[in-house]
Amino acid sequence: MPRISSQRFYLSFLVSVSFFGLFLVTLPAISPLQIQQDFQWRKPLVGSVFGLVCFLGIIAVFFPSYCSTIFQVDSIENRDHAVLAKGDKAFHKTATILGLQIIHGHHPSCEGFTAHEFQFGGRTFCTACIGLLLGALLSIFGTTGYFYLGWNIGGNIGLFLLLGVSSISLGLFQYMFFDIQWRVFRLLLNSLFVFGAFLVIAGIDAAVNSLVLDFFVIFLSIFWLLTRIFLSKHIHKEICQTCNFKCQVYKNET
Repeated sequence: MPRISSQRFYLSFLVSVSFFGLFLVTLPAISPLQIQQDFQWRKPLVGSVFGLVCFLGIIAVFFPSYCSTIFQVDSIENRDHAVLAKGDKAFHKTATILGLQIIHGHHPSCEGFTAHEFQFGGRTFCTACIGLLLGALLSIFGTTGYFYLGWNIGGNIGLFLLLGVSSISLGLFQYMFFDIQWRVFRLLLNSLFVFGAFLVIAGIDAAVNSLVLDFFVIFLSIFWLLTRIFLSKHIHKEICQTCNFKCQVYKNET
């Protein structure tokens, strides 16, 4: 019981900080800040850092084993992660491209995870991961246009921030209050979750022109993603705890 309570407190803390961050990024739309740091290299630098974060996210989609232990919900309990890592790998669906073995599916093939994966071309893909991948690609496209090609969002700052905050909020809500069983919606929400981060940083940059605030939003974007990963793993754990199949990864954990 203490372990479960500490996990819930940890998740509650992550969610609280995430939504407080979302509230902060709406302030420039409500009351524009008078900060001007429009250095010549500011936008290329911010675009490079945010683009790098998106690129690393794409790599993580296909090679989750290298960073999976970082995102264990139970890491605060100083537990042995080797068992969980071994259990997760048992469900990996892989393909070899240019000599590299990439992972495109990683959920157990049982009823509880039916909506978490989809079939295409005879292969099984993780719905959420593909959604995150598409969102990252869209974000890189948007980053290139706004930070390098000089796209002007003009009077759409408020709209960018509203759509960005809404997309990120929906991405978190899907794991907090309901587990969507429609694959298309799961894929769409995860795509919007990542693309929403680009909308927010573009809106903040256009509204405030501040290098410090831009990097603050990038930090928040990483924090939002980590929160989403922890919530997702918590949902997976709950599914396995109510499952009667022997393949359960989390069944014997309390």
